[in-house]
Amino acid sequence: MERGLPPGGAETPPTRQNMRDILIAHSWFADLPDRLVTQMAEISVLRRYAAGDLIHSKAARATFLHGVVSGAVRVSSTSIAGREAILTYYGPGDWFGHIALIDGLARTHDIHAQEDSVLVNIAHHDFNALLRAEPELYRHIALMLCRLLRLSFAWIEDAALLSLPARLAKQLLSLARSYGEAHGNGTLIRLRLPQEDLAMLLGTTRQTINRRLSDWAKLGWISVHYGEILILDRQALQNCVDHESETLSGAPIF
Repeated sequence: MERGLPPGGAETPPTRQNMRDILIAHSWFADLPDRLVTQMAEISVLRRYAAGDLIHSKAARATFLHGVVSGAVRVSSTSIAGREAILTYYGPGDWFGHIALIDGLARTHDIHAQEDSVLVNIAHHDFNALLRAEPELYRHIALMLCRLLRLSFAWIEDAALLSLPARLAKQLLSLARSYGEAHGNGTLIRLRLPQEDLAMLLGTTRQTINRRLSDWAKLGWISVHYGEILILDRQALQNCVDHESETLSGAPIF
């Protein structure tokens, strides 16, 4: 089931030009022929989700392709025992739902709004009709899926070969690129990020994350305050990653 706020939470329909501007903010849409962007804008709608809202659940029937306009969403999976594993976050410009769009099967993961968010929703039946009318769009979908696959391989490689400190440093740098903003002499990660969430994202415990963040705070690399992380020394974190990544360099497998 695809969810959102009740009717009162629906966004005011944007103009066609506003929707075009929203779509081309993502590099994938910016590369599409102009006529395809216009056609996709015509079948797109905006919807608001409150922090914590379930956007869709694992194994649910898929009915929409989603894009994040503002805010952030959390991709996760929960075991039978109720243990949640966070896989990644999607922020502005990111799209999800491609897999179910192509194969017609159920959703692969749970998606929740990490904070108040606005999404672009495109109904599957509208998108599939556009695909039938514009077969050229398949190539662009394939390119989007290739990007997702490359990111997945990179994540698997990191999980298998990098130490926890290196993976944590790399994750903080990635979050800073996606959600960071200048703040004093550092970069503040503007994302609600409890240490429990960081621990689930990296497959470890909150206590382990807390110890590592405390060590880095003492070194002056970061500052942690009420769930917010301020990165003060990007290069120190990058060095932590590079020290191990040097041994992994070489030609890509795929």
